[in-house]
Amino acid sequence: MADPLDSQTFADILDITARWSGDTLAFQSLPDIQANFSLPVTYRDFVFSVRQTANLIRNLGEHTNVALIVPNTVEGQTALFASQIAGQAVPINGLLPDEQTARLINAAGANILIVDSDMDRAEKLRALSGGVEHIFTINGDQQNIADCRKKFSGEAYDFDVPTQRDDPVVAAFHTGGTTGQPKLALHLASNQLATARGVIGGADLKAEDVILNPLPLFHVAGSICVAMSALVCGACQLLPPPAGGRTPGFIDNFWILIEKYKVTVICGVPTIFGAAAARLPEKASTPSPKILSGGASLATTIESALLDFLGSEICLIYGMTETAGLICVRHHGETHLLGSVGRPADGVEIRIVIDPENADAEVKSECSGHILARGDTIGPGYLDETQRDALFNNTGWLITGDLGHIDRNGHLKITGRAKDVIIRSGHNIDASVIEEAALQHPSIELAAAVSAPDSYAGELPFLFVQLKPKCSVAPDEIFAHLLPILERPALPKHVEILREIPQTGAGKIYKPTLAARATEIVVERLFEDRSIKRTGWSIIEDKGSHWIEVLDEQNRPAIQEISKLLSLKFK
Repeated sequence: MADPLDSQTFADILDITARWSGDTLAFQSLPDIQANFSLPVTYRDFVFSVRQTANLIRNLGEHTNVALIVPNTVEGQTALFASQIAGQAVPINGLLPDEQTARLINAAGANILIVDSDMDRAEKLRALSGGVEHIFTINGDQQNIADCRKKFSGEAYDFDVPTQRDDPVVAAFHTGGTTGQPKLALHLASNQLATARGVIGGADLKAEDVILNPLPLFHVAGSICVAMSALVCGACQLLPPPAGGRTPGFIDNFWILIEKYKVTVICGVPTIFGAAAARLPEKASTPSPKILSGGASLATTIESALLDFLGSEICLIYGMTETAGLICVRHHGETHLLGSVGRPADGVEIRIVIDPENADAEVKSECSGHILARGDTIGPGYLDETQRDALFNNTGWLITGDLGHIDRNGHLKITGRAKDVIIRSGHNIDASVIEEAALQHPSIELAAAVSAPDSYAGELPFLFVQLKPKCSVAPDEIFAHLLPILERPALPKHVEILREIPQTGAGKIYKPTLAARATEIVVERLFEDRSIKRTGWSIIEDKGSHWIEVLDEQNRPAIQEISKLLSLKFK
């Protein structure tokens, strides 16, 4: 039997798997989180549907850009990968506002829109974007894509599928938007396959694995690092209900699902694993499943708790939307220092430099600096070429925006984001240092440190936390916990407990909302000193930025004074 990993294209790989392992399960889907059964789909049936759908899409035009607002279901993956084979896929977060979604559809030049079932919203997006010619649903009664593709062949493609030498752009993924307005990052076919091969090798994925995939398809972790990797190696994906990791009851039933469906690989992001680590059962299933984590750094406290519980190593992947999700991988079972994200994936190289614009300005061994990357997983940049200059330096290295160092084992350790550095009276403070310290408290599930404006120090660290279920702790107790751990400049000036820390649709902490809240606290204190009522102003956060909005014109002079004092915008 030919090894699918030696095939040239993703379409070739699917064809080989369907031919040689057609009766093998590609998916088990859960109709409900409490269901006592799953809905099976074989590789033969899945690939047949992919071919049919790709033929339908290509029949609508040779150059098709397909916007997809679909959940991570079998039909969602069918639509996504068929779109990539027949044209260019543009997966979009369904939680984005209509206006922002329409801008992405328009920017991508999408002429086909595939949605879950909401035709009313689809028609509204068609009107707002202006370029959509065809609309399909995957679960709706109108223009259901499963019905529309029936007249097309599922035995073979009716068009010439691009070869490895062609290496076309197959997708434009919008960035997560954790720090601002999303951009459309392009992927070549070779970028995605390099990621799939890197993840398969790093996590030691096998065709016999049952892989839990609760991540959304609009995020590269769910669609490329997990879904494509599983399909390339011929494994079976266990898919939760359409809301994935956000399904009500998913976390409460997390370990029950692992046991019931004999999951061998658990995939997720740190927010999911943080919640799961707070709800550990008395004993792990046997044999213990492996963990594959990506999307952001996994706090060492969470990693330690999972290691102690499962007794198996954790595979971490580090990457970006712009790199098809992969730059480094920490191989399953490899000796490492806690908190590292492994070595560069095959075909990728990294450098740690003082100045991101100068790839030759490398730091000394084990010293932190800006992380640069280049290689097989690195995409060609953004769809909007005017945004490309900020992504690459003049020698072609990708500027990740992350800070880190190479440890004594040759592994990369992420120490923070360049934009996540809080500068307090000249002291550079990594927000991740504060967050790691906070997560050592037994009652804290999630932590996020942001900068708040200050007229004297420039910026001050503020800390927001979310507690574990049934836990209670006061902000003063959290501060007392941090006091012996952090250096004095890193001690947060304010600690606030939130019922839920805001997250993106991909499960990443959304810091712009927290930064706006920190500014609000500072401004409110200053206005109280000036006897200005809360009804006279408001803090507005939009697309990663925030400002003071004047609600009472009588207060404009005082608001202007405060804005100047704190270097804030006001309107």
